[in-house]
Amino acid sequence: MSLTTGVAGSGIVAVLVSLSGNVITDTIKAGIVNEGVIRSQVDAGALSISASDTSTVDALAFGVAGTGIVAVGVGLSANVITSTIHADISDLYRHHTFDA
Repeated sequence: MSLTTGVAGSGIVAVLVSLSGNVITDTIKAGIVNEGVIRSQVDAGALSISASDTSTVDALAFGVAGTGIVAVGVGLSANVITSTIHADISDLYRHHTFDA
């Protein structure tokens, strides 16, 4: 959550600019990966894997400008969310044994 506020006042001219900016950069990884020489035996049926990103940004920018003649108030907010998401099942050896 980000909050930007401002107040400007003058007898003749008042100018106010309130800026709020947020950047979120995520890398999310989920996986079953066979790396290295250690092996284990797992009895499993169907395998599935998933990964997701639920990033959110709450931002508020506001300003108040007041004067006797000219008043200008501007509130700006910019938000960027960049996500890299990986879900991987790789380098697995599957062996099936069927009883006859």
